Amino acid sequence: MKIVHSFWSGPLQAAGGLPRFRQYFPEPRYYWYSWVLSAGQAHKVYGDVELVTDDFGKDLLVNQLRLPYTSVLVALNDIPAHPGLWAYGKLIAYGLQTRPFFHIDGDVFLWKRLPAAFENAAVGAQSAEPLSFPVYGGPLEVVREMAERFGMLLPPSWERNLPHDTAYNAGILG
Repeated sequence: MKIVHSFWSGPLQAAGGLPRFRQYFPEPRYYWYSWVLSAGQAHKVYGDVELVTDDFGKDLLVNQLRLPYTSVLVALNDIPAHPGLWAYGKLIAYGLQTRPFFHIDGDVFLWKRLPAAFENAAVGAQSAEPLSFPVYGGPLEVVREMAERFGMLLPPSWERNLPHDTAYNAGILG
């Protein structure tokens, strides 16, 4: 089983660069400590950890922080997406995989292997979460609005599958 991290620097650059980028952490350094722990534990537990990133991310995570990735794929340069779509890089990373994998976020810490039933499932996600958008309507309406605002086309499968009231947290997905 391969573990995949992805890092697209577009949101970081839009937030003012390294000194200001902290995501949801109280200070930027804790965000980077999280990446160090996540990559280190994933390597310790699984061994095979791939990074999908852009040139900036490779320099930062591999050259400067020296995180223990077994392979690095620079595939996220010049993404034609708004940096507010911070998960876009993850979607590209998923699409590049050719064998079973779990993508984990930089704030996921693996202390042991994922359960065998999870590893052997056709698809697995971190957790189910109820969707509630009282102002905007249901999930399909929200996605339609986003698609319109960002100039995207919705695949027909989304039209069939989005009317549900549950989403899946992609902190761990594979």
